[in-house]
Amino acid sequence: MNGRERTRREVLAAAGGVGLSALAGCPIAGGGGAAIEVTESALRDETVDVGLTGFESGTEVTVRATSADYDPDGPRWTSWATFEADENGEVALSEQSPTDGTYEGADAMGLFWSMTPVTADGETGPTAAGTPSPTGTPVRTTRAPTGTDDGEGLPEGYDVALRAVVDGETAAAATTTRRYVAEGVRHESVATDRAVGELFLPPGEGPHPGVLVLHGSGGSPWLSMARALASRGYAAFAVQYFDPTGEADPIPDALVEVPLSYFDDARAWLVERSAVADGSVGVVGASKGGEASLLVGAEFDWPGAVVAYAPSCYAWAGIEVERGAGGIRFRQAESSSWARGGDPVPYLQVQGRSRRTADGKYATRPAYRGGVEHASAERRDAAFVPVEETDAPLLVVAGEDDQLWPSAAFGRRVVDRLDAEGVGFEYGLRAYDGAGHSIGVPYTPTVTAVSDIRLAMGGTPAADARAEADSWPRVRDRLGSVSA
Repeated sequence: MNGRERTRREVLAAAGGVGLSALAGCPIAGGGGAAIEVTESALRDETVDVGLTGFESGTEVTVRATSADYDPDGPRWTSWATFEADENGEVALSEQSPTDGTYEGADAMGLFWSMTPVTADGETGPTAAGTPSPTGTPVRTTRAPTGTDDGEGLPEGYDVALRAVVDGETAAAATTTRRYVAEGVRHESVATDRAVGELFLPPGEGPHPGVLVLHGSGGSPWLSMARALASRGYAAFAVQYFDPTGEADPIPDALVEVPLSYFDDARAWLVERSAVADGSVGVVGASKGGEASLLVGAEFDWPGAVVAYAPSCYAWAGIEVERGAGGIRFRQAESSSWARGGDPVPYLQVQGRSRRTADGKYATRPAYRGGVEHASAERRDAAFVPVEETDAPLLVVAGEDDQLWPSAAFGRRVVDRLDAEGVGFEYGLRAYDGAGHSIGVPYTPTVTAVSDIRLAMGGTPAADARAEADSWPRVRDRLGSVSA
């Protein structure tokens, strides 16, 4: 059995522990008993075990994955990988590297994260992808791809059709559903005079541990993270702290002097819910939300854990909004992004020019580096987030190839500061080679992080996928410190 301790069917039988144990597979008439075996449905952050059985030994089999549901208003999404069936006529994607395809190396989820969109003329690639949010996750449609939604118009998930092709003919087929949210998760849109955002509650009465989820500079709540955390037992409040459309009162329409007390109010509102534990609350943020997470962790005594994706260790100038015939444009403000007690938090200003990349995007990383290098030591010290004042486990997740700003270098400065101060809480940095600015919940297509937006996010789909898969269990482990 090629040195394996278990047959493919035994591996599949054991796979039930990763989520739903149902397996879906369908041989094609005339296919000689060939079949694809795959978990029928699983949460988006769960791996699924895809296996081929019933082929002749040595047969070259191409597995093609297609989803028309991932972006119902856009193109189909597809990926593929070619394998050679082993002496038992089987292929285990988790154990076997493809000889060719959209990903390399043995990877159970390679077909899922490596999917790319197919345009009407048949072209594939990053430039055909939909618009990503500032945290790299795709901005999805308001209708549910699989025909159902959570009652508020958010998609429940999407189907991926799998085909095993031999000599140009389909020998077997199967379908698996990737679910964004667990069954029973409840969703509530929040618009009060204290907080604005989207609340997701796990199944059951609770009380559930609470987490604030903070978005980046795009101004839209980070729904994918909040839904994933709610599916894992957290009352996740995707807080919106400014709205560039100017439609969400009472929050500002620009990221300028946002009061840190707003996050304190959001936490107070959250723990007043009967389904939420009145204890410590976690904070998870990305990009500018990562900067905010570090500030919140240092500012208040209630955080039970702090997770910062692609953050800055410095507070930066705010971002103003300009509206015109060409739409919304952003520019650097002459004040801080944040305010404390009515006064601007000390900040750095972006200085220098962005770098134009080979694909015509703008890498702002050099300008942020210039802001650090041209600031006086006194100003840098004042703008540095006082992370040593945090009294909760802290984790920074960053990509070494982040082209928006040098988040991995910023993360190392956070760790250096904590090392020097000899703090008593746990902390760590996960910095990933080749990964960019857009690291989040794993296993959906990562090509969206490097697609059609003007700013260069950095990274590659493969490196971002590795970073997401490795960091996600560490993030969940760090949030385990939040009290229930």
